[in-house]
Amino acid sequence: MRVEIRVYAFTEKVWQALTELAHLREWAPFDADRSLGRVGAAVKLTTVGAPKPHVTEATVTRADAPKVLEYNWGGGDVRWELEASGGGWQRLNAEYAKQFEKSGTSRMRT
Repeated sequence: MRVEIRVYAFTEKVWQALTELAHLREWAPFDADRSLGRVGAAVKLTTVGAPKPHVTEATVTRADAPKVLEYNWGGGDVRWELEASGGGWQRLNAEYAKQFEKSGTSRMRT
């Protein structure tokens, strides 16, 4: 699944919204126990608003601030790519690719 979102904000602010605890709590469907801004970070993600909390562990696989963030979550790979599109607007591409059990690979672009 791939979604493009246009955001009117500074690139650094959008990066903080994607990686930092206080900002994640404002929009994400999960709470994180630490920042998603560092490669190799093992982060516990707890669903928000679900009838019963579900905790999963994610590992950050790429964090090229403030352009690309990738981590695994829920058996798939999540990729956020940020690029300026002029006039103060940012183009934020979000992609989720479910892993295939047989091959252990995903369809995620790199």
